Amino acid sequence: MAPVIRIALLTLAAMTLSVNIFCQPKTAGVSFSYAGIGLTYEHLTSPSTSVMLQIRADSVTDFGPKITEPCYAMSAVWNMISGELISRNGNVIRFMNGPGLTMGVSNDFMAARGPFAGLAWRFAGECSFSRGIAISISVAPMLGVHLSRVDDYITMGLFRNGLLYGVMPEVGIKYIFGR
Repeated sequence: MAPVIRIALLTLAAMTLSVNIFCQPKTAGVSFSYAGIGLTYEHLTSPSTSVMLQIRADSVTDFGPKITEPCYAMSAVWNMISGELISRNGNVIRFMNGPGLTMGVSNDFMAARGPFAGLAWRFAGECSFSRGIAISISVAPMLGVHLSRVDDYITMGLFRNGLLYGVMPEVGIKYIFGR
């Protein structure tokens, strides 16, 4: 196939995808939990699924009141809508769950600061108001591994904070674009 034809086909595919992505509803907002705060972007990929991207700054460690240097995490979750209730005035309540990936740098329970990665499962309830605002509450336990340095050695263990802080509720406030 000639390079010009390949470039034309790739350009056509990119234009088609960008129009589809631009026209689909999306939300952007913030989330708050005991463990920290985050920025969230969610993109509706079909009437029953969405992809959520989140960047978090965690600020607590080991269930204590002391604040350490912030720990950072990124996650991507594929949400599947499992139930939906629509009120007469246009408000929508959705129940979602889905798998995801999380990675970042954090302290772990009884371990030093280091990178972590794991699989998460998110359970959420969300109320979308007719004015374009959505409020959600969710939990996202994560099963993963954590690397930390002890003396001159690197140790790998279960990321316990992913399970401990993952079951603590997170409240989100988002604005809905493209309705």
